[in-house]
Amino acid sequence: NRVTNFVGQRLSAELLLGQLHADHSDADVRRVLLQ
Repeated sequence: NRVTNFVGQRLSAELLLGQLHADHSDADVRRVLLQ
């Protein structure tokens, strides 16, 4: 699934950059999905 792959890469990139914090909310995830 292309979307799943994209989201996985996005989350991995954020983790590597140290930008995925505990306050990362569902709204942020939805925003990414809607882009």
